[in-house]
Amino acid sequence: MKCSLTLRIRAVQRVVDGESPEVVIQALGMSRACIYEWRAAYRGGRGLCLNAIIFKVLRTGCNS
Repeated sequence: MKCSLTLRIRAVQRVVDGESPEVVIQALGMSRACIYEWRAAYRGGRGLCLNAIIFKVLRTGCNS
């Protein structure tokens, strides 16, 4: 399953905000490997860029 950028951002933001990755994957119907990979990327320093994208998506609803 290929997830949209918006879905990835929202999933990672939910985990960063303290929600269990297991709850997020069940709610969004994604694979377990995906959420842990995205969270690792966020923690690995790519989070600053992700935060900028999150802000834009949440503010405008657009990920282009």
